[in-house]
Order: sequence, then C-alpha cells, then structure tokens
Amino acid sequence: MPAERTPEIDLVLSKLGKVKNAGAGWEALCPAHEDKTPSLAIGLGQKGQVLLHCHRGCGFDEIHRALGIASNDLWPKEDKPKAKLRKEATYTYENADGNPVMRVVRFKDELGNKTFRQQRYENGEWEWGTQNIDKPLYRLPQVLERISNDEIVYVVEGEKDVHTLESIGRVATCNPGGAASEFAEKKWLPEHTAALAGGKIVIVADDDEAGMGHASFVAAELRKVGARVKVYKPAHGKDISDHIGAGMEMSDLLVVGSEIRDEFTDYLDALSELDNEMPLNVRVNRAKHLLDK
Repeated sequence: MPAERTPEIDLVLSKLGKVKNAGAGWEALCPAHEDKTPSLAIGLGQKGQVLLHCHRGCGFDEIHRALGIASNDLWPKEDKPKAKLRKEATYTYENADGNPVMRVVRFKDELGNKTFRQQRYENGEWEWGTQNIDKPLYRLPQVLERISNDEIVYVVEGEKDVHTLESIGRVATCNPGGAASEFAEKKWLPEHTAALAGGKIVIVADDDEAGMGHASFVAAELRKVGARVKVYKPAHGKDISDHIGAGMEMSDLLVVGSEIRDEFTDYLDALSELDNEMPLNVRVNRAKHLLDK
C-alpha cells in the first residue's frame, strides 16, 4: 500500500500530472522534462522527507525547481534543514569620512528568491545586526561632494539601482532597507534628509505602491529642507535597472506629477490659484488658510 500522506507529499503531488499509486509510493509525469509516460517516482524517506527519482535521469535539484518548491520544504517541519542561500552581492555603507559603518548582503535561494541581511562594522570585524548604529546613505562621501558642488544626486530604492546609475555616469544614493510598507516604520531617516538639504535631487521611484509611497515621503521631507526635487518613474519595468536594462535612456523616464502629493505641492497649487497681482505676503497667508480648511 502507498506510504502515508504527509503535508510535504500532498504539496508535491498537487503540482504533478497523471499521479497514481505505485507500490509504497506514487508515480507521475516528471516536470523537469517533456514527459508523456510517468517516469517520476515519489516516496518518503526514513526521516519523512520527500524522495524524488526520475527514471529518465533528471536530477533532484532539477525536479524540485521545476515544481517551484525549495528543497527544505520537502522535509517535515521538525527536521527541515535551513534553506540554501548563495551570496550574490555585498554593499558597504560609509560615513562622511569614508569609513565603513555597515553593509547589506544580498542572498538568493535555490528558487531565485532574494533576501537581504545587514552587518555592522565593529572593532575591525563584521558582525550581524545593525541595531543602535548610525545608518548613513549609500555612497555618502560621493553624495556630499555633489551636494556641495550643487550637482544632481539621484535617489533610488536599492543599491543595485545605485550601481546601475553609476554605470552610466550618475551619482546616486539610497537608504538602507529600501521602501517601507505602508504601516512599517519609515526607513528614510532625518539624517538622510539632512545630508541632501538644499541639493538638486532627482528621485526615480519604483513603479509599485510601496515605491511610490516611499518617493512621496522622501520628496516631502527633502522639500522641507530646501532641496529642489523632481520625481520620475521608469517607462519600462519596475525600477531604473529594468528601465536601463531595456535599452532606454534617462530622457525616457516618466515625470511623476499627480501621483506624488505632499503638503508642499498642495501649498504650491493653492498659491498658483490666487491672483498674481496680490501682494506676495497676502497670497501666502491665503494659501495657508485654504490648506488649513
């Protein structure tokens, strides 16, 4: 009779075709090759893990990836091994003097899912965790130089996008951790705003809800400290890396207008609707009154 049905077995069988009982296990079409006659054997190991064997020679990794299931999800909870992660990139954050403060390490699992972890630089060593430390903007020394020269600095959502813009001769920055969800604590900090005060800033928002919300918040904060801010979004894909990767130019970016609203843009709109022949101080007071209502 077939082996016991477990949640892990049910997950696998639900993704296979032509499943039928076969002795102490099951057989089905193999998802890793074009299979017309069931050649995949499915069973349970001694520790409750799912066993997969293709009689046509497909490897275990090929099969579980074709199913869209991570290898550690083929084990019962109590014996589940840690997911296999491969380090893909490391991004070091420096203070204004160019000394390392923290870094972000990007990993990818066997299914291609990304995860990010942060380390702090402490006593000459990298340690996991960044609680209670300064978290500067990425590429801060280069950014401060551009601000002092009144040159444009681009603000994007992640380190990969910073590198994309650097590859075409721009100076860009981002905050650690990217955008926050609607109800999460904001990851853009007052010290990030202070570093860009009075600067020429171009924000390239990720084209999704979190990205637009992040861009709106950052734009509002920067305008409060005298920065001249423009906001764009990619004409292709989700972010600036997709946009440039598709062969598009910076001039192809789409201007973000009505999507980005804050108290400063509302104030400017109210001011523009008043009679230009009014004394400026009267227009300013009336605009403030309209917003207060």
